[in-house]
Amino acid sequence: MKKRVKGMTLIEMIISLSILTIIIGVIYSFFFSSNRILSDADINEELQSDAQRIEYRLSKDGMESSNICDIIDIGKNNIIDNNSGEVRALKIKRLDTESTESYILFKYIRDKSSLYYKPTATIPGDIIEMENDDVSGFTLLSSNVENFKIDSTEIDNSVRPSKVKSFKDTKSIQVTLILSKKSGYSDVTRKVSTVIKFRN
Repeated sequence: MKKRVKGMTLIEMIISLSILTIIIGVIYSFFFSSNRILSDADINEELQSDAQRIEYRLSKDGMESSNICDIIDIGKNNIIDNNSGEVRALKIKRLDTESTESYILFKYIRDKSSLYYKPTATIPGDIIEMENDDVSGFTLLSSNVENFKIDSTEIDNSVRPSKVKSFKDTKSIQVTLILSKKSGYSDVTRKVSTVIKFRN
């Protein structure tokens, strides 16, 4: 009499494979979600650090400055007579005790998603440095800037109807930046908005 060889039936094999697939799926999902949470946290921390650095620089330089000298938009147009726009370069005049005038230049390079700044001695109206992509001598504030926009917040009540003052006349502007970074499965965006009041 022949002995029956013990082994797995087709149904038992299908059930085993199904259970194994479910277990692997649960483990993968757990590790994927854990890695994404950690990655999001790292990116959030980096963007928060960038936001604080930008806000500090804008606030400090704004409080030590008297007005906007020149402002170039993304299309390389001087929009000093406007009251809103996406910015490529912003130059503000510093209030110094010395007789020589000095300026602060902020430059946004969209292709690099980067915002830079530097003190400069160039005169107002000299926009060559503002139009080019040369950032030698500049300090990097962030390489995660998706958008850089400025709006005048000061209202001119001397005209009827009242309207928002242009950049050349205003003593108060609102700066809005969108910081964004993608890494792996993470895609984090952060909005930074601050109001700068120039000194008289």
